[in-house]
Amino acid sequence: IRQRTVQASPPPPRPAPPARNNLLLQSNGGQVLAASSDLWTRTNDGKEAEIYWFEPGTEAIFAFKDEKPAAFDTFAVLIPGTNEANLKDFELQVADSPSGPYRSIGAFTTQNLKLIRSPYQEFKFDPVTGKYLKVKLLSAHSGRTGRTIMLSEFRLFGTPN
Repeated sequence: IRQRTVQASPPPPRPAPPARNNLLLQSNGGQVLAASSDLWTRTNDGKEAEIYWFEPGTEAIFAFKDEKPAAFDTFAVLIPGTNEANLKDFELQVADSPSGPYRSIGAFTTQNLKLIRSPYQEFKFDPVTGKYLKVKLLSAHSGRTGRTIMLSEFRLFGTPN
């Protein structure tokens, strides 16, 4: 008696997950439209340098490539190491016009330490669509009122519409 061996065909390859596009990066068309100072343009330039000093309560409005809408669900902030001046609390808002109205995506809190595998701390939220992102700085890790905030690079992951 002969046994026939039937080889199962390999499963079809899984489609690759969509590439994570950093919508804020200047080389991808991201831009700062309005801010309390020119320093904000260094938060999306692709360089991971520390940027001094930002005041709590200040904010910036970012636009995506060609000021077209995008869908996004993850914001990341670089925390290069423990420092009492690191950004602690911030709020993200989204709008379809640079003048608003803005709706809150949420308020977020960073950890005051460097994550070794990736020093970017990611904050995930339900997917939203809009043309403009507002980042509002709330506090530094020092906990002292009026303490200035040190920033580094921001990232926003999503897809242009």
